[in-house]
Amino acid sequence: KEVLDISPGIEHMGGLRWQLLLCLLAAWVIVFLCLIKGIKSLGKVVYVAATLPYIVLTCLLIRGCLLPGAVDGLHFFMVPDWSKLAEFEVWRSAATQVFFSIGLGFGILSTLASYNKFHNNCYRDALILPVLDCFTSVYAGMVIFAYLGYMAHSSGKSIDSVVDEGPGLVFIAYPAALSTLPLPQLWSALFFLMLFSVGLDSQFAHIQTLCTAIIDCFPGHALTSRKTLLMGSLCVVSFGLGIPLTLQGGSYVLNLMDWYVASMSVMLLVFFEIVTLAWIYGTDRLYEDVEAMIGHRPSVIYKLAWKFVTPVFVLVLWTSGITSFRNIGSVYPGYPPWADVLGLLIAVLSLVPIPIKMVWTLASLEGSLLQRVKTSIKPSELWRPAKPDSLDVELEMLNKSV
Repeated sequence: KEVLDISPGIEHMGGLRWQLLLCLLAAWVIVFLCLIKGIKSLGKVVYVAATLPYIVLTCLLIRGCLLPGAVDGLHFFMVPDWSKLAEFEVWRSAATQVFFSIGLGFGILSTLASYNKFHNNCYRDALILPVLDCFTSVYAGMVIFAYLGYMAHSSGKSIDSVVDEGPGLVFIAYPAALSTLPLPQLWSALFFLMLFSVGLDSQFAHIQTLCTAIIDCFPGHALTSRKTLLMGSLCVVSFGLGIPLTLQGGSYVLNLMDWYVASMSVMLLVFFEIVTLAWIYGTDRLYEDVEAMIGHRPSVIYKLAWKFVTPVFVLVLWTSGITSFRNIGSVYPGYPPWADVLGLLIAVLSLVPIPIKMVWTLASLEGSLLQRVKTSIKPSELWRPAKPDSLDVELEMLNKSV
């Protein structure tokens, strides 16, 4: 009521909430200052932004476990309801969460990995990242449900009745629990500082990915020497695109994007990526690339996963999500029928670059249509390890002789 001053529905966007606008501006200024020197400054900032959430989560978990009812909340969270595994919606929601938390389908991982040294152990990193992501999600869930168990104990209700999904859990239910503790301002400040640092991590990766993609599309262009200007321009554009969300009806737009993009676009993007990598580029070529980088080939299990298991799994999840899909207006109030059309357009926008790039590539080649298609799916001759500098060669020879 106080922060959002939310309107009755998306058709009533209302006025601008200047408090939210200033917060949005401050957030983007901080993002720009952290990225002003590119990937070098990003690496230093992430040391703080990535470790701070774990420290705060640990403090909150220790404090939460000392509260009455916390054990009940942890039991509710850790003991699964096995009957739910038969529901496709559970699997689809879980996959969507994994895709967003790891960043699958957004190009973030490959973009940041491109700054590694050539012989970096990408195989090891690919194993560590999902395990660490799963651990973080479970650890954060323990913190949340310890306090939800305390809320249920204090109010005399069941945990189901105090659990709220979406933004309400983070911005309403959890702060309400913190407000009942001694020194509530301290715990609330720590909690929202943690959220802010997590949000900064995500924004860093997205903006760096956009910047790198634009520069890679125009190699040798003046943009290469003007990364700071490009970074600033991206932050300004992103700030402008975020202004509608600071209106009184901005929360409806936010939920609309989350409802359609998360369930429709991301999984389809991942499906296209894995099919292109495994079937067009080829798993054999991919194995040779990995072997050149780390010195040995991964297990044959990954070849089966890349070619068959992962594409089928993602496609089944996406298909089940489409067949059981419900319009947002049928679940949440404040959304007229035209809002569903708008949501579909937003979801399709992220898929439009795929056919555009296909047509662009075919138009830039020569020969018949069939010849152009064959040429377009062949790896470029420029796709090879970069030649080391002469100084690197001399250093390597010196090390071998020593």
